[in-house]
Amino acid sequence: MTAIKRLSATFFSLLVILTALIPLSASAGKDFSNCRIYDEYGVFKDDKLEELNGLIEHTAEEIDMYIAIYISKTDLDDLGTERFSEQCYEDMFGENTDGVFFYMDLSGGRPAYDYISTSGMGALVYTDYKNDGESNIIDKMFDQIYNYMPSSGEPIYSSDIKLAIEEFCRQLEIYADKGAKSFYYSYDSADGKYIYQSGGKAVVSGHKPFFVMIKYLPAGILSGIVIALIMFFSIKSTYKFKKSCDSSVYVERNETDFTVRDDRFIRTYTTKTKIESSSSSGGSHHSGGGSHGGGSHGGGGRHR
Repeated sequence: MTAIKRLSATFFSLLVILTALIPLSASAGKDFSNCRIYDEYGVFKDDKLEELNGLIEHTAEEIDMYIAIYISKTDLDDLGTERFSEQCYEDMFGENTDGVFFYMDLSGGRPAYDYISTSGMGALVYTDYKNDGESNIIDKMFDQIYNYMPSSGEPIYSSDIKLAIEEFCRQLEIYADKGAKSFYYSYDSADGKYIYQSGGKAVVSGHKPFFVMIKYLPAGILSGIVIALIMFFSIKSTYKFKKSCDSSVYVERNETDFTVRDDRFIRTYTTKTKIESSSSSGGSHHSGGGSHGGGSHGGGGRHR
């Protein structure tokens, strides 16, 4: 009976632990309810917008990343577009989360500038990998999306924008299926951070990933050995080793010349310079930049 009681107690304990963990796991999943189209331009009516929002949310669940599309009527320069995209993404989904933000420029500016900002795993899956020789995936995506987008100055039809959004979602799924290999990494030059995969998750770090450094380690060791040998033999050839223990042997008779010098100080001069305080300066200088996201991002844009 004692053994049965112990077994029952153990089983009950495991049941309690599993019961506690199940809601925790469910709450830890991504909430895709914010994955939608933000139609500043007013391209779509409510029923069509609701239909496309359903497609966006479904695609987000399929690729397990956040997705947002911003249809803009505001004319921004290229840098302003990129900063806005990063900040807007982070306002919706947070810093360094896994996702993609598509800024669609319908402002009427020429040329129009569309931008895809990536974050977390999105930066690894969709941004130029820099170290595997592939062309930029975002460029490939734009190639397909621009089959439906109007060129700068051309009339804008909701049917064309709808097809472009559907193609964007299709491209996201195509390249998400390929996944991000463990040796892919992306570099955000704006804040000097590397994004790479570790344990199936995106990691943001100020240091280059270890697998990149280890790749060049053998060549570095070999180069170090060669340089050390060259230096050794070069230095060795400059010395003439003398066998005698007589110190006079080491004196170069023709090159040694000792002279006696006396330094005599006759006068002393003191120079004084007035130091201006900061309050006495004639003006002030302020520097700063525009507001943009605090996380690390990849991405790419194109004019049309």
